[in-house]
Amino acid sequence: MTHGDTLSAVGTESTPKAKPSFAEIAELLQEAYPEAFTTPPKPLQIGIHKIIRAAKPASLEGLANATISNGISRWVRRDAYLEAVASRKPRHDLDGRPVSDVGDEAVELATQALRRRRKKQAAIAKKRAAKTTAEQTQPSSAGTA
Repeated sequence: MTHGDTLSAVGTESTPKAKPSFAEIAELLQEAYPEAFTTPPKPLQIGIHKIIRAAKPASLEGLANATISNGISRWVRRDAYLEAVASRKPRHDLDGRPVSDVGDEAVELATQALRRRRKKQAAIAKKRAAKTTAEQTQPSSAGTA
């Protein structure tokens, strides 16, 4: 999908269309700020969503401020981003320049979020494995008369 395709799918403030997916918003953010929205991600400057909304580059012009903020919020909740914060990589501005250190509280919150997610994922995997095992050990009722 090209940038133009994404904007036409998004529409404008006066002609709303289908809500863009996170992948579409992430692509637009990466196009507008390739040094900040990187893969793998790096921690972003505190308040970067306000800076982006105020600057509103042409590539994001068709998006509502709430949509931009929601996209950034999803970006910073991804595991890879939280891992970057937990590893104390410096925070970066929109040009990709380091601007500050990640604070202790942010490191702790990121670490806790990752721990909760991994615990939940392990519980889901365990439940699926138990269900699969139970299904494999039950005698089949097909073919019995």
